[in-house]
Amino acid sequence: MPVEIIEAGSILKLPRILKENNLSKLFLVAGKNSYILTGMDDFAKKYLHEFHLTRFSAFNPNPCLEDIKKGSRLFLQDSYDAVIAIGGGTAIDVAKLIKFTGENNLSTDTLLSDQSGIVSVSKVKLLAIPTTAGSGAEATSFAVMYSGESKYSVAHESLLPDFSIIDPDLARSMPAKLAASCGFDALSQAIEAFWSVNSTEESDLYAQTTISILFKSLVDSVKAPTAALRLNMAKAANLAGKAINITKTTAAHAFSYPLTSHYNISHGHAVAIMMLFILEINFNCRNEDVIDARGTGYFKYKLQRLLSIAKCCSESDFISKWKEMMTCVGLSYKFTGLGIKSAKDIGYIVNNVNSDRLKNHPIKIDKMKLLKSMLQQTM
Repeated sequence: MPVEIIEAGSILKLPRILKENNLSKLFLVAGKNSYILTGMDDFAKKYLHEFHLTRFSAFNPNPCLEDIKKGSRLFLQDSYDAVIAIGGGTAIDVAKLIKFTGENNLSTDTLLSDQSGIVSVSKVKLLAIPTTAGSGAEATSFAVMYSGESKYSVAHESLLPDFSIIDPDLARSMPAKLAASCGFDALSQAIEAFWSVNSTEESDLYAQTTISILFKSLVDSVKAPTAALRLNMAKAANLAGKAINITKTTAAHAFSYPLTSHYNISHGHAVAIMMLFILEINFNCRNEDVIDARGTGYFKYKLQRLLSIAKCCSESDFISKWKEMMTCVGLSYKFTGLGIKSAKDIGYIVNNVNSDRLKNHPIKIDKMKLLKSMLQQTM
């Protein structure tokens, strides 16, 4: 079973964990800036000097196949006991994919195809140390990367970290806009997990707890963060990760990827924008649109339960509250100023949906209705 530690100051336990597990040769994947800003560079010099350490930071904010190739080549130049990811979801995903391809001697092009038949060696330990609160990547067995503007999700049980050290103190240096984006990513993940066709009692428990925490804490955690709020956000992000590890994400994520890859809108912000359109579609769906095998009544129950968890009296109240929260943390819920200006832009977003994620959505998405709704915002 994976080992998780979620508490302030838990990063100080890293040297002991490494020694107890005989991990001395470490391949470190870390964000260029977060490694310095979070104090992890100073920490490594002070507490990890007795370990053999190789650091890889040559990857983009939206990691691409070439980044994984570069990292894998470096990884294969030596024999490592562990891969340690320090950073946000991107760093953790890159670390997962470098370990997966390097350890199993796979071509990185394999990441563009189905990986379910691959039997992983899994001798190298994977440690995740998130420095943001949002992606929940430390709790999932999949990773995201891009090839061109196409997004690929790599899923394999060996991608789940063996150890996760979730120290909310490492998130203190997060800029407010990044904290906002990460927070909405976690909240969107939880909502999508809750209504996913793959939802279970276990995923519902994770999702409901996350939704409750974030509707109470997200805005304050961005505008006036405290140690208690940072801990809440860390816990919520981790639970959201656990939820989508069971269910996968749905339509809001499916339509968000072009906003990130083509228009350079941060992932969490992109998902939050698309969530507004998906909420409207879900709240106004017809009975015949529901494709969840548990039926229309079950889906309607889930929507009502969602309103209750968020303490909203109606569907319009929920949407208004979502817009208000985005505004409060400095994220625009409109396309204005984000480079999305024309019918061509909207068409590009709708037509480049991630079809795999769309399969998890509980209702059929009418792309023409979505197109019209999105066009109204650009007029």
